[in-house]
Amino acid sequence: MEQLKRALEDYLYDLDSDLDLPLEAAHALARGLDSQALRELAGQASDATCEVRELVPSVIEELEVDLSDLPEAVFTRAREAASAYLSGALRFTSAATRMAELLSADHYLSFDDRPDTTHPACEHLWDLKEWLDMLRDGYSDIAGCLFNSPEVAEQYFTKLAQALTDGDANG
Repeated sequence: MEQLKRALEDYLYDLDSDLDLPLEAAHALARGLDSQALRELAGQASDATCEVRELVPSVIEELEVDLSDLPEAVFTRAREAASAYLSGALRFTSAATRMAELLSADHYLSFDDRPDTTHPACEHLWDLKEWLDMLRDGYSDIAGCLFNSPEVAEQYFTKLAQALTDGDANG
């Protein structure tokens, strides 16, 4: 159920642009989950956006899927990026970019009560995002940034990733 829950959250909150929800529904059926709407969803083409959109509420209702709210779902994905970095599964810039994109998205920032606001380690996340944007855009003069070198940026991100994956709200 957790994999389907995650896929539904990713779909509803637009957290994974590569998501193929009908395929995820087929995988859920193969894992033993079953409902009429899930079967119908699994039979849809991945580009059948209207049909998929219409079936999602029925899948959630029929299977009684308890979805996380958007801020918690986003923060969970950010913690996953941090964990992947710490385990070596993602490079620094990939993990930092994913986390910065998630935690700076307008639909996330529109919530007043966000998990990142309780983490002092997130204090310089915007500075990191600025540095990553400059790096992506090819700026070579980063002297005015808080992170004036890749090493300094990675040191901050490592501490941030550790704080988020430890679950320690005090950083």
